[in-house]
Amino acid sequence: MNKIINFSENRNVYMPNVKMQLALLKIYKKIFEYPDYKNIDVNKSISKYFGVNKNNLTVTNGSLEGINLLVNVLSEKETTLFVPTFWGYEDALNRWNYIVNKELLAGEMNYDIEEISQKVKKHKMLILCNPNNPTLSYIPKDSLLKIICENPKCHFIIDETMLIFDENYETKTVSKKVEHYNNLSVVVSFSKFLGIAGLRTGALFSNEQMISKIKKTIIPYSFGKIQQAIIPIALDDADYLSETRRLITNNREKLCDDLSKLGCSVIDGHTNFVLVRLPKNIDANAITNYLYKNGIEVRNVKESYPELSGDWIRISIQTKENNEVLIKRMNKYIYDV
Repeated sequence: MNKIINFSENRNVYMPNVKMQLALLKIYKKIFEYPDYKNIDVNKSISKYFGVNKNNLTVTNGSLEGINLLVNVLSEKETTLFVPTFWGYEDALNRWNYIVNKELLAGEMNYDIEEISQKVKKHKMLILCNPNNPTLSYIPKDSLLKIICENPKCHFIIDETMLIFDENYETKTVSKKVEHYNNLSVVVSFSKFLGIAGLRTGALFSNEQMISKIKKTIIPYSFGKIQQAIIPIALDDADYLSETRRLITNNREKLCDDLSKLGCSVIDGHTNFVLVRLPKNIDANAITNYLYKNGIEVRNVKESYPELSGDWIRISIQTKENNEVLIKRMNKYIYDV
């Protein structure tokens, strides 16, 4: 079988860029040196790119470490988790012995603002993936900030890992608001956006007091020399990052159109994947297996997220050429079945 085209991982296929690759070739000469345990250059780059004061952020080993650090430091007893959502939240809550009340998203798919407003009155901490993975449910910035403002006793952890792919990220993110809301923390992964999942990188934004507590729990030198070399190079190339967003948007819109023509129902959350409900006569397990045998891997949501009824698959945005291959394979299966 030829090489598998991977549509199952939500990563930026245009990263890492050439500058990052060259830096990786050079940095091996310095791996005998200890990294800067204060992460000064990395913090400067993140602060500049996101427009957040350096005292309001810290680097993390991916968004998962950020979530775990916050859950640990907040030290609450109980919370509600809206499902289906990213598995890492429940894993972190269980790791720190929380009582987790699971609440099914409205209609299995959407955030219900009224329901969230009621639940947060019972808890002192809540995790929300915005937009949500895998359902792409999204709470608009103004609505989210309203809930946060009206519930000062509840600390909100907002995961914007999927939002960072949006061309309108600057106007949608709440990361800059951490300087004004003491009950808000934002995590983001660079693993997907910068195409460096193997390096485990991310950032956590919060108020200065929270960041100070977080830094006291992070093990010194936990952020390696390679990450420290790569992140500034990537984030300082803002024009290229904007261009990758534009390419992903164009490829996604074309893919959505082509999938709709195949009879699929497509949910587009303006990020780097789409959620696809297959035509009535198509089984998610069967088409997933067929595609894999024919060189394409998609995420079988029916299998991964049993809370969702029906036959769903999740498709990450690839290059224009690879997207066309996917459509040809799906077209052959759907109409030859």
